Amino acid sequence: MVLRHRVFLSQPPLQPVGFCGIIVNVGNGMCLRNCRYMPNVINNRGIPMKTTKKVLIVIDVQNDFITGCLGNEMARKALPNIVNLVKNEKYDYTYMTMDTHGEGYLTNTLEGKRLPVEHCIEGTDGWKVPDELYDAINDYQNLIHIFNKPTFGSVYMCSHLASTLTEDNVDYEFTFVGFCTDICVVSNALMLRAYFPNSTIKVIENCTEGVTPESKRNALETMKMCQIEVI
Repeated sequence: MVLRHRVFLSQPPLQPVGFCGIIVNVGNGMCLRNCRYMPNVINNRGIPMKTTKKVLIVIDVQNDFITGCLGNEMARKALPNIVNLVKNEKYDYTYMTMDTHGEGYLTNTLEGKRLPVEHCIEGTDGWKVPDELYDAINDYQNLIHIFNKPTFGSVYMCSHLASTLTEDNVDYEFTFVGFCTDICVVSNALMLRAYFPNSTIKVIENCTEGVTPESKRNALETMKMCQIEVI
């Protein structure tokens, strides 16, 4: 049987890895759950009508940003909101990113030199998603695409969305949650805006947190200026 849907785990040059016990040694990709088929809606003239498909993007909800070396109380308060969203809201597509670093990145990357705090080292507990989100994902009914990313924005994820979300007569509505508002969330939201200049893009304020309250507010204002809705 040929799989029509795949989970992409890595942005080159990283190699695919197991994801917290849910997906192991996937090679070219496996799906967590089957997607529902949603046909185009036809009006009474036989003309396809535009439909809206909702896309959830979960950015870097990992232990090191919650309870680990870069965590804070604000992120810990936001986590239950994110878990509740994943459990109870319905989305047509769901994507996740995982901040992913290797040994030695502190000395051979700009991020490592300017933020010399070792975090999200691939395979460590700090790199994994928290248990609450793990359980919500394990019960999830839709396909989840997961992208490891070695830096703030995932060009691989955004370009993948642009090349695959191309159905005729469909408006895509994107919703961002995760950490950190002022670094990786804003980086990916603005990059996605460049790929989807006419699509609705939202960020849920109580499902994302920044390094400080002030830097979070500044990031939200920046996104608003680029016609990203803060809800």
